[in-house]
Amino acid sequence: MVFAQLAGGALLHYGPAPLHADYWVLLAVVAVDRGHSPGNRLTLEGHELIIIEVGHADTDDSSVLHVPDLGLVVAGDVLYNGVHQWLAEPGSGGRAAWRAAIDIVAALEPRWAVAGHKNKTLDDDAARAIAETRQYLHDTEELLRENSTGPGFFNAMIERYPNRLGRDAVWNTARAL
Repeated sequence: MVFAQLAGGALLHYGPAPLHADYWVLLAVVAVDRGHSPGNRLTLEGHELIIIEVGHADTDDSSVLHVPDLGLVVAGDVLYNGVHQWLAEPGSGGRAAWRAAIDIVAALEPRWAVAGHKNKTLDDDAARAIAETRQYLHDTEELLRENSTGPGFFNAMIERYPNRLGRDAVWNTARAL
């Protein structure tokens, strides 16, 4: 499985980052370097895989993997699916940059999107995941304007999204914002 390639061709460091140390579970990772993926393209079992660098999503240097003939995007941290989004790393451009990354994925017109953070009871419908990830960012902006304290923002987000998994991400976001 191709996991990630950082902008500029650097390989992904797959150990836990200090900010996320309590949340990371290391899975099987294969990092691909540019020397083995000319033009950010690979072929796997007859399918062309295209690595697309999208910039900032929930962290800097995000990328997605597009499989055009399957209508598939492995969206990593760009799309979430039924899980509260990690907003504690404003990074390069913050939520505006994340919206731009979502636009890049949407322009690919995928049918399926594998989100990096997913409620396993939900399907992988790309249109829904794209719309819901965008809406969450919009709602974040709205609720930040209406709530000046971390607890106020946390409670408002939980009220707005009571069925999403990962409330700890909302709390850490509230503390960081």
